[in-house]
Formats: sequence, C-alpha cells, structure tokens
Amino acid sequence: MTFSDIQPYLESPGAVLLAAYLTVSLVSLRTGGNGRRFPELAAKAIGQKLNRPGHSSSQLAGSSVMLIIITIVLAAVALAALHVIFPNDALLDYLILILIIDVRGTMKAAGKTEAALRAGNLELARREAGPILLRETGRLSEMGLAKACSESVILSTGELTVAPAFWYMLGSVFGSGIDFAVISFLFIVMGRAFNQKLPGNAVFGKYFGAMLRGAVSLPDFFLTLSLLMMKNGLSAVKYGLSCARTAHPCPSTGILLSAMGKTLDCRLGGPRFYEGSSDVYRFPAAGGSNNPDASYIGMFRRKMTILTASMAVILCLITEGALLLGIGGGSAKPRVNGSEYDPPKVITIPGSDFESEINRGESIVPESGNKGSSEKHNGRKDEKKPGSSPVFSNTDDFHPV
Repeated sequence: MTFSDIQPYLESPGAVLLAAYLTVSLVSLRTGGNGRRFPELAAKAIGQKLNRPGHSSSQLAGSSVMLIIITIVLAAVALAALHVIFPNDALLDYLILILIIDVRGTMKAAGKTEAALRAGNLELARREAGPILLRETGRLSEMGLAKACSESVILSTGELTVAPAFWYMLGSVFGSGIDFAVISFLFIVMGRAFNQKLPGNAVFGKYFGAMLRGAVSLPDFFLTLSLLMMKNGLSAVKYGLSCARTAHPCPSTGILLSAMGKTLDCRLGGPRFYEGSSDVYRFPAAGGSNNPDASYIGMFRRKMTILTASMAVILCLITEGALLLGIGGGSAKPRVNGSEYDPPKVITIPGSDFESEINRGESIVPESGNKGSSEKHNGRKDEKKPGSSPVFSNTDDFHPV
C-alpha cells in the first residue's frame, strides 16, 4: 500500500477535523481561535458607527439586520474565492479550522485564574479572568469568580470549540462543511461582540443574540448528550432537560449548564453584574449543592477537555457513516485536488486475464494454438486473428458496462 492509496481517506471530512483538533490542542501554535480576532475587531468598529445612542429602535434594528446581510454576503464571496484559489479542499478546510476552533484560549485563562485563587491572590485572579468574562470582575468574590470561570469554561467550549466542529461535520453531509462552519463561526463572533447584556446593545444586539442562540443550540445539546458516556451521565442529562426553561434564557444553554453542574455537584447560576451595567441579572441556581471554589475550575476544565475530544471522534464516525449511507447531499467518496476520487475499476475480459498488462499499459495475445505465445504492442490496436481473443493496446479500449 502506497501513500497515494490512503491519501483520499486522509482527506475525508472526519480526518480533516481530527487533524485540526489535534493541531490546536497538542501542537504549540498560537493559531487556535485567532481567526475570530479580526471579525471581532471589525464588527465592533462597524458597530460603533451604526449603534449610536441617538438612533431610534427601528433604525438600530435595521442597521443590525443590514450588517448581518453584508457579513453573510462577504463571507460567501470570500469562501467562493478561496475554493478557486485552493485546488485541494481538504487543505483549505484544515487551514480554516485551525483558525476558528479555539481549544486552548479560554482554558488557559481559566487555568491562570485557578492558580491565582489557589495562591490567595484575588486581585490577580480578577485580572486573569477579565478577558474571558463579561461580568464586572471587581465585584466578584472568590466563590463568585470560581463560578463565573466555571460557567465560562462550559459555555465557551460549546461556542468556540464544539460549534465549529459540529457545523463542519453536519455541513459535510449536505455539501461544503467549511461553509457551514465559517457562517456559524461568524454568527457566534458577532453575537458575542454585541451581547445584549452589555450597555447599549439591548436593541442593536437583539438579532445578533438570536444568531448566536441559533448557532449554539444544537451543538450545546449534542455536548450535553455526550455526558451519557460518563458516570451518572443519564441522571445529569435528565436533570438538565428539566431545567431547560428555568436555568437560562436560552434553553440549550440552560440544559448544558445544569447538566454539567449536576455531574460535579456544583451550584451554578445565581445573580451577577455585567461590565458597565449597574443592573443585577438574576438567574436561578442550578446544578448541585456545593458552592464552587478554585478546584472546580480545574475539574470543569478537565471534564470539558475529555468531552470535546470524545465528541469530535463521535461526530466523525456519525458523519462518515451518513456519507457512506448516502444521507444528505454529500458524498462518501474521498476528495483529491478538490474533486471526488473514483478508485480504478478492474475490468475482466472473458477467457483472458489482462489485469496486470492493463495496469502497465500493455496488452497481450492470449493463448490460442501456440501455448504461452504473447506479443506486446506499442500504442496500437492489432487485428483480430482467427481463434484468438481481441487484442487491446491500452486501458482506453475498455469500457465497463
């Protein structure tokens, strides 16, 4: 077996996703999640122009819808251009995925926060947690900071790690998986940039919030179901489903937070202050009975790492199985240089065995009269002799029925 024999299978959607996930998880690169920095900065810069205090609610809503449409159109044009520039779809998918899948960013910041809390340095812990939290960290106690970081680890894993992988694999069943992944990624980035909890985004961020919820609902639910592989997972999932409408405004988020808290018997939810706002947002407590501390941050980090790795493998198996069964509009055929790969067909000629000669571009005259007699022909078709089988000069002369 040569590399060319296995290359088509290495370029399947499942193999590409696993390669990208392993790259951003294990290799010491600063690529993971960096793909969202430019869209975030661009969205916020444009938002400052469109989201002005003097505008009416209808103007703000119209501006947000216009920005959404422009974003989708620009993304579609950019993806179409990239498909033309890159002759190999698998390579393009891989390069984009390692930019948009963020496995280490939130985990790293949460780890630094945990270390600072264990050292008893609350001020340092607040600074370390700032980049991954929307909350007013200056008001958070040690317990509040541990709870906020634990929730951020859970939700950010669903939004930044699981969602791009989920939509990539689902999109691969129905067509181009990377298109699905990029569009959902942009929805999440813009939803986070214009979060309705932040001051001034109550109206302008309404549709962006809907986009975010639409992009993460199925991935969050799938992530919750992955708890079934763990001890006490069934009871945790049942509990999460019972909290769907009470734990959080977004049902799938409430299910995920409640189920995860239940697995570690940790109480999540409760009141919180968001940055720049004096309003208190009150969420019902959900999960377990223990108040979180620094140790729970580490426990949630480890559990989410195991879940996302397991879920990536399961997604690949489900998607490849769906492609093999012909479900959706995708194809189970591997891709080579952007096109579907058809393995060579073996053609059998009655009364003769031409397989080895066909593969070498040669032809022979089968046995007829003189035992073992054969003749090579250089790129031409010989005349048929009485009592002999037809002679072919190359594989172009064979047409399978």
